[in-house]
Amino acid sequence: MLFVGNEIKGTLKPTYQAGKLLITKMSNNSENSRFYAYLLFAEHIISKLIGLSPWTMDTAKIFRKNLFCNQLDTFTYKLSVIGSNYNILLAVFYVLCDVFVINNNLNKQINVPTSTKFEFVSILCISVIPLIYVIRQKLLISVKNQIKDVDNELMSCAGYTLVKNNTNYWIFIINNVLIYCWIIFMLLFRSSWVLRVAPILPTVFGSVLIVQYAMTINMIEKRFKSINLTLLKLKSSMRRPILNDISSIKYAYIELCDMCEKTADFYGIPTLIVIILYSIRNIGNCYEMILVFLSESEMSKTIFCSGIFAVQTCFLLTILTTSVTKLLKQSEKTTRIINQLLDRFTINQAITEKLSKFSNDLWHMKVEFTLCDIIPLNCSLLAM
Repeated sequence: MLFVGNEIKGTLKPTYQAGKLLITKMSNNSENSRFYAYLLFAEHIISKLIGLSPWTMDTAKIFRKNLFCNQLDTFTYKLSVIGSNYNILLAVFYVLCDVFVINNNLNKQINVPTSTKFEFVSILCISVIPLIYVIRQKLLISVKNQIKDVDNELMSCAGYTLVKNNTNYWIFIINNVLIYCWIIFMLLFRSSWVLRVAPILPTVFGSVLIVQYAMTINMIEKRFKSINLTLLKLKSSMRRPILNDISSIKYAYIELCDMCEKTADFYGIPTLIVIILYSIRNIGNCYEMILVFLSESEMSKTIFCSGIFAVQTCFLLTILTTSVTKLLKQSEKTTRIINQLLDRFTINQAITEKLSKFSNDLWHMKVEFTLCDIIPLNCSLLAM
């Protein structure tokens, strides 16, 4: 027993040291920015491979030395003819592989599970999404490039600092861990190669898409939070600097609202497709698990795959709805802070007029996230 315990400790020690190093890197501000750049690069490559990133990203600067931290937080994105053509070919490949390979193998088998037949339909559905990315990629490219413009505008404000947030790290890492665990169980416990491969593509595709959406929302939410903290720091009675700061903050806020609208518009249809497919599959998995428990028969090993998939679905919906809810709270908080500043600067007429105009304009800048204007994308989605 002692030998086994020592062996386990020896096995866990490298894992513990790696985790400690990861946390140390994320807690250090300088490494934080460079590490975040590496994360964006990894997310970009994974997304591009499966057809969720047809644009080009200025990744060369990640590997340059002597760069300032704020230079690593944002990148320049551009349209890519090669990436767009790759997405079109990938969508055609998905359809051909689904129809002529997976479907033919399913027809040769007897007693094919209903869930596997559903995966055939799922692959056809997700084949549309890379084409949507090609057609509407200008929207998201605009959003990603606007982040840099917003940062440049806010840098002129006195006391402005971009809030440090490690949420995107953990979203990316946890999602990858769940995906790898699920794929391993699928490869181990499924008998036929068709039963192994067919569910993998829709699952990986959907999880990467939702994580990409959540990470984009978190980047915008971080700017809203930084704006609110900067507004709270406006304590100086000097007239000119405060007026300039308010103008810069107002411009940044309008840009962020525009980014929210474009992001929700771009991800609306793809996210709706993924959530519908995930929901139907989870209903089927729950039905199969209930039958196993009621029949008192031997538990199938594939139940572990269903369990991990259910956990992953809960994780994806939670991070997406939580990210949206946090962003909405930060956007609403700006109105309350402006009202506090109006009470503080009652003596200065110019500042009061500037803040009053900003406060009135906020009523016309409503931030909303929905799935094709059908389902509100906040924590109320989890209650449905």
